[in-house]
Amino acid sequence: MQHQNRNPRSLNPRANRQPSDPHQGSMPSTPLRSDQEKCLLLTSPLIEPARINTIQTSVTTIGGRLKSVTTKPISRGAVHAVPADLRKVLISDAAALAKWEDITPLARNEWICWVISVKKLETRKQHIERVRTELKEGMRRPCCWPGCPHR
Repeated sequence: MQHQNRNPRSLNPRANRQPSDPHQGSMPSTPLRSDQEKCLLLTSPLIEPARINTIQTSVTTIGGRLKSVTTKPISRGAVHAVPADLRKVLISDAAALAKWEDITPLARNEWICWVISVKKLETRKQHIERVRTELKEGMRRPCCWPGCPHR
């Protein structure tokens, strides 16, 4: 008796069928949302990691439905990605975001590590607010910080 090694998917004719719509499985057509809802969607921690460090720059609609969203990446640090709460603050302040994009990846990494290294949520919120204000004041790195131990 000969033993055949068959894949169970190959026995099911529906499993191998190609979708008739070439865009099936791509971004679904959703009703157009308000700017606030779009900002929440783009800053949500549930978004796929490849898109998590992006900000919305334009929206294309057809018949009141969202067709596509063009995004621009927020620059990350040399080691760390921008956390969602810091990203939200940077997106909300154009001046702080411009300064963020102007500093080096190592400097951005210092700011990110400075924010994520604290233990209390209250302290983290204070650090995030200081990042925003100190960037706008022209500081390029956090003051009195020994540096990121992860690089």
